[in-house]
Amino acid sequence: MGPETLSAGELHDPVTGQSVASGSMIASADYLPYDFQRPTTLAREHSRILDVACDTFARQWSSQMTTRLRTKTTVTPILAVLATYDTYTASLPSATCMMLLHVAGTEIRGVLQMPIDTAADWVSRMLGSDGETLPPARDLTGTEIGVLRRTMSGVMEDLAYSFTGVLDTAPVPEAGVHYNPGFAMAAAPTDLMIVAAFVVTTGSGAPESFTLALPADVILPRLGSSNPVDTEQDAPRLAMEQLSATPVEVHLEATPLRVSSMDLLKLSVGDVLPLTHTRNRPFNVTVGGQVLATAVDVVDGSRKYMKIIETELDQ
Repeated sequence: MGPETLSAGELHDPVTGQSVASGSMIASADYLPYDFQRPTTLAREHSRILDVACDTFARQWSSQMTTRLRTKTTVTPILAVLATYDTYTASLPSATCMMLLHVAGTEIRGVLQMPIDTAADWVSRMLGSDGETLPPARDLTGTEIGVLRRTMSGVMEDLAYSFTGVLDTAPVPEAGVHYNPGFAMAAAPTDLMIVAAFVVTTGSGAPESFTLALPADVILPRLGSSNPVDTEQDAPRLAMEQLSATPVEVHLEATPLRVSSMDLLKLSVGDVLPLTHTRNRPFNVTVGGQVLATAVDVVDGSRKYMKIIETELDQ
C-alpha cells in the first residue's frame, strides 16, 4: 500500500473516515437512523463480486496509463464499500479533482476523484513532459481538462469491461471538473454510492489516493440476490439448520445430593460430602439443566468415555 503517510490525497475509508495509511479515525457525534430498506453495508456475496471487478479494473487501468504516460503506473484496489454521497464527499480532501460521470439508467452522477497535482502531472506527461518537473499548483486549464477527459473516457471503457454484467455501458465523463467536494452536486446527500478506493503510483512518485463512486441503485440490482430465500415458507427450515449447527455445552450429572442449609453454611476447606450416586448407576446427560439422556462410563484400555444407553426420546 505504500508508505505509512500519504500527502494531500491521504486515503480514508469512505464510510468511517478512518485513514487507511495511518489508522487515525475521524470522530463524529452525528448518528443517523438505520434504514433497513437501504442498508449501508454490502452483503458478503456482493463484496466478493465487486472485489473481483475492482481487481480486473485496476490491472486494465495500470496497463492503459503505463502506455499513455510512458512510465510504469500501478493501480492497487484497497476497498469497495457502500456509503451515502454525503459521507463519501465528507471523506475527501477539501481541494481535489473530481470528474462527474454520466451513468446510463440513472440521473445520479458517478464520480472519479484524484489529487489535483496528480491530474496535472498526468496531463503534462501526455503532452510530452518527462515528469521530472512538476507543474505548478493551480487549477487545470480548459485544454488540460479536455486531455484528461479523453483519457478518463478510455479508463471508463476498461471499467465497463471489468464490470461486465453490472454496467451495460461505460460511464461518460462530463465536461469540466470540480475542485471542492461540497460543490460537486453529483447526487443527493442521502443517495447510496458504491465507493471503490485505489492507490495509484506513477513512476517513482509517491502513492496517491483515487476514488471511484458509482450509483448503488444501478450496481446493486445487477449483483444478484444476497439471500437466496425469498419466501416465508423457508424460514422454519433455515431456523432449524441454524439451530442444528449451534454448539451447546453438555454436562454429566450424578444423583443430586441433599444438604441442609445449616450444613451448607458450616462447610469449610477439607470437608467431605458423601455422594449418593452408586457406581453402577448411569449419569444424566444434560443441556441447560434439561436431562436429554443417560450414560455410563466405559474404560477401554487407556481410553475412558461415556456411552449413551437411553435418551428421553426413547421414553
